[in-house]
Amino acid sequence: MTAEVAILNRSAVALAADSVVTLTGPRGAKTFDTAEKIFELLRNQPVGLMIYNNPLFMDVPFEIIARQFRAENAKVKITGLMQVWPEFRGHLIKMTKKSADEEQTHLRSLVATEVRELQTERLAWLLDEGGRKRRRGTAKLDEHLRKCAVERRDEGLSKPLKGFLNNKSFDDFHREYGNVVRATTAETMDGYDIGAPLGEAIQEMIFALIKSEERTSAFTGLVFAGFGEADLFGSLQNIELDGIDFDRLATKAQTQNAELKSLNERVDEAVALHGDARRTFDDLETAAEPAAGAAAEAEQSRAEMVDLAEQYILKRAQAVTLRWAIERYRDENQDPLLVRASELFSKLTVGRYSSLQIDTDGKDPRLLGLRDDGRTVVDVGGMSEGTTDQLFLALRLAAVERSVRSGTILPFLADDLFVNFDEQRSEAGLRVLAELARSTQVLFFTHHRHLADIALKVVGADKHSLCSLD
Repeated sequence: MTAEVAILNRSAVALAADSVVTLTGPRGAKTFDTAEKIFELLRNQPVGLMIYNNPLFMDVPFEIIARQFRAENAKVKITGLMQVWPEFRGHLIKMTKKSADEEQTHLRSLVATEVRELQTERLAWLLDEGGRKRRRGTAKLDEHLRKCAVERRDEGLSKPLKGFLNNKSFDDFHREYGNVVRATTAETMDGYDIGAPLGEAIQEMIFALIKSEERTSAFTGLVFAGFGEADLFGSLQNIELDGIDFDRLATKAQTQNAELKSLNERVDEAVALHGDARRTFDDLETAAEPAAGAAAEAEQSRAEMVDLAEQYILKRAQAVTLRWAIERYRDENQDPLLVRASELFSKLTVGRYSSLQIDTDGKDPRLLGLRDDGRTVVDVGGMSEGTTDQLFLALRLAAVERSVRSGTILPFLADDLFVNFDEQRSEAGLRVLAELARSTQVLFFTHHRHLADIALKVVGADKHSLCSLD
């Protein structure tokens, strides 16, 4: 989780951000804690840039992009903050045309993120309710994954990014980027043999998502802040951009909520009234009574404008504080089932993972594993097959324990749970089952003799009963 904050008042804009970012690739996500997120854009005016999510644009660090923009615009003067984004947009387009590989780098990140979801579906398909692998046939699995890709494609088609790539067809996309999509898909799916219908569906899914408002994990949020020469107050502009496709920059300006929009409109009205009053005051300065009336009117407008600005600042501060309080409450009031599953998962992985977390920043909540360094997070699709088995076992055991506490006590049947476990993790798994055996009967089936020996060592002869079918 990261944090970026902007605070405005009548005379200044303050920006603050942490230094943590997460970069996603075909093999998973990596977290870094030394990223720069706030930059000076103009040397002669108070204009800054704060970024969030991805610190890179088309594989170029924003630190370099901002420094070059500042150097190229050293003598530029702007009248309003809204002038900055068009200039910065032109700079991005010009800069990213230097390398033919940058569009493909952006595309690979998008493909890896989306195909990793299909890989998760594939793993779920191969695991039955008892945690064992099932084999239904490659054709049926391909059809299941194809349906998932079609559903995701339809989500993208339902939310087109207005005016973006309307003149480009799927055939254009397939001709220019088809090989990149196929290669990245094969790498992310760990060499799974993808049939032609599934491959076609994945190509269509990626093209639909590129043209939609759906953000990829590689998107970058830009917050421009500061004052132009004609600005009475500091202001902010929020833009989200998501890479370049066919030499076109995918951007989306974020809309403010209705209350904030209403306040901004009222501030604009007050500014207009203040300008009218100032002009009237200047025209009638030589006449005492009209000038006094104009001055009073101008002062009233100024007072109204100050009041509206203070309301705006208060609302912004309340919104930031509320978001922080919600995140803190969520951390302190996790579902007991998730808390217990986290403890079991740490034991089953012999401490390699310290806990489980729910990521709610995206469109849909995602279950993540927190590594033992306390910083790196891995989603389910990025885990190994053995770690995935340990995760599902932890979730099942947490659910069984809750059922037992509620009064529903049934034997727990474990059929070769540790096929993908090494000896150390098998012993850890048997110790967890021994804990469960204190509250309900555990029946462990296996055709591996060494697991029976480990179970005897873990639980002791007094609580161990072996039934051999040899």
